[in-house]
Amino acid sequence: MSKLFATLTLLLLLAGSATAEIPRDPDFTLRWTGFTGVSVVDSYLVCATHSGLVVLQRKPTSDIGYELVSTLPLQTGLFTQKLHYPWLLLHTRANQLSLVDLSNLPEIQITATFDIEFPFEDYELRDSTLYVSMGFEGLWRYRLHNMTDAELLDSNIVGINLTDLHRHGDTLYALDIYNGVIRYELSDTAAPAFIDYLYLPFQ
Repeated sequence: MSKLFATLTLLLLLAGSATAEIPRDPDFTLRWTGFTGVSVVDSYLVCATHSGLVVLQRKPTSDIGYELVSTLPLQTGLFTQKLHYPWLLLHTRANQLSLVDLSNLPEIQITATFDIEFPFEDYELRDSTLYVSMGFEGLWRYRLHNMTDAELLDSNIVGINLTDLHRHGDTLYALDIYNGVIRYELSDTAAPAFIDYLYLPFQ
């Protein structure tokens, strides 16, 4: 009898701890449109949507709520965005890269838009140098003059099919979907220099 009582007590305790009330009304302030990317700058969220950028600011009276404070309509949809403060880089569906100045949030404006000659996969910014992975066309390096005009400097065909890029300091990591992760050493005066690679089997 005592075992049955102990078992029932334990079940009641477990049931009680598992029936905590879950809010039925989630915060809908972030669901008014479809987002394709979000970047966080201080108390602001800069969000890419299918029709442009929106800036949301945290409400002082709520832990989770945000309010819309500014918008920036765009003519073409966005694939991705990357934050290199004070710049936000936007990859549009028209094979363009746009630079957005975030130094005066919540106000935002496009400083420049660069037309890339071919469809590209990913991009990274280091000071005024732009690196673009072009898939089977390798890694392309551009110089940004006054952050308003892009000049193609060179290309690097190390690897087979370069997709994702990630920069850590003066080292650029590039994902080659056939060979693995390739490392390049970056310089202000020279093309990216191949360091080594980590082989990852394609299958």
